[in-house]
Amino acid sequence: MEKLIVPMHILIQRVGTKMFEGMNQNQIPFEPAEWFPELDALQKSGQMNMFGAPRWLQEQFDFSKDQSMIIFNAWCDYKEGK
Repeated sequence: MEKLIVPMHILIQRVGTKMFEGMNQNQIPFEPAEWFPELDALQKSGQMNMFGAPRWLQEQFDFSKDQSMIIFNAWCDYKEGK
């Protein structure tokens, strides 16, 4: 898979997240919105259908499936203006 190149001003440093598995959005120690610039850049690149974004988050940033779905669902709500 080709790596996504993100402009430096929106690049977010990878963080270790294994310790946060099984937590819901209210329990994770970061805001899902912190990852919106990554998803916006992925969408703008046209590299993949955005329904593949949760797996992309898992592969790129070592999130669990639950964590990536929390971020992706929050991003979708943001895009829909909720």
